[in-house]
Amino acid sequence: REIYRQCVIELSPGERASTVAAEAPPNMEAYEFLLHGLELRSRFNWRDFLEARKMFRKALEHDEDDARRALDLGPTEATSLADYLRLSGNPEQSIELMRQAMRCDPYFLAFYLTWLGHVYFMLGQYDEATVALRRGIERDTTYVPFHLFLAAT
Repeated sequence: REIYRQCVIELSPGERASTVAAEAPPNMEAYEFLLHGLELRSRFNWRDFLEARKMFRKALEHDEDDARRALDLGPTEATSLADYLRLSGNPEQSIELMRQAMRCDPYFLAFYLTWLGHVYFMLGQYDEATVALRRGIERDTTYVPFHLFLAAT
């Protein structure tokens, strides 16, 4: 927890206005599993992806409320949590987190719509998947996963 408190950054006035102060996670073990899972997931290979899913599940086992508290950290963490719920077998829970994160940040990254489209695809909600993916293509025509998921849908 001490390391968490030592992380200090300077924020611009605009960043300060849109940032909610975050407390140290109440369950550091769950938080460490989450961070480890996010790091593994970012490697973009199948073996690490499977290991990341295990870490996300362990995080949820240690603290089921962690997903809700992640919203306190801001839109970026909310999208990370939405993605981790998507990848750990809880796609339904990730939809509202992702939508909330996008509402909080009007300049959200286009690939968030890939995640949303993928969740809808996983749930068999193909019309919603198509809408999300087409919105993503409108924002970034060069991002290949939009086109791949849209073709699959």
